[in-house]
Amino acid sequence: MKRHIKLMGLLAMGVSLTACGTKEVKSNKEIKKTETETRVKQTLEQSESIEKSEKVAKSKSKEETQESTVDSKELEATSSDTKSLTKEQVMQWVRAVVDVNVKPDSEMANYKLRFEEMGNGDGLTYVAVGPPEGVQIDNTLAIYRLNGEGKLQQAQGLGPMAEWKTISEEFMDTSKIEVIKREAKKEKVDTKSLTNDQAIDWVKHYLVQNGATIEELNEEVGFKADMVDGYLQVSEYHQNTPFGSRTLSYIYRINAEGELEEGSIYNSDDWHVISTEYID
Repeated sequence: MKRHIKLMGLLAMGVSLTACGTKEVKSNKEIKKTETETRVKQTLEQSESIEKSEKVAKSKSKEETQESTVDSKELEATSSDTKSLTKEQVMQWVRAVVDVNVKPDSEMANYKLRFEEMGNGDGLTYVAVGPPEGVQIDNTLAIYRLNGEGKLQQAQGLGPMAEWKTISEEFMDTSKIEVIKREAKKEKVDTKSLTNDQAIDWVKHYLVQNGATIEELNEEVGFKADMVDGYLQVSEYHQNTPFGSRTLSYIYRINAEGELEEGSIYNSDDWHVISTEYID
């Protein structure tokens, strides 16, 4: 009997252990199932978020395209009715005109535009062009206005009696704006290291500026350049026709500062500056 009871006890214990094992296995499966469901849920949420972002981006792009189309239509409508331009549109038109003759890398590239109160209350829009900040020149370089016919005009001068010239009749049209031709900027000559010919040319051009003629200098005057006492000196000779010889008349030199000096043929210490900028 005891053996039977013991056997029954062992069987009961086995059943209990099996139940516990089954419960543990079931618990692990549930955990894995929960983890899988969580990952799937996260993936779906990410997909929904990406899809939502794409929709927002498409919507924004569509709105921008619509706005651009509206702006283009407004511009087209405005260009055909220049009498009703806003002040800002007039300024935009003026900027387009001014930019025709302003290089992006020039000193005037950052010029300023401002509205002006002019015309004794005539109701027209006036725009003045001013220099960039820091440029020490006149505060007003040019003045434009939109006249009563919707045409852009430029003042031919800055006084109250200046006449007005029509320069553009269609909004933003710059096809009739005259392009100002500028001479290529000459490189500055280093007057401290002139050649003999450059020194002679400087003297000649100085004399021409002071009344001499090229013909006179070429026919009656001779020049010679030499190094004298460490300075580049130019001697001016005049033809002595009756005797067939040349007479030394004037002397010049380039001093240590690169300036042109005139001296005395009678006193080697008598020198005075006559030109500080190279003349060519």
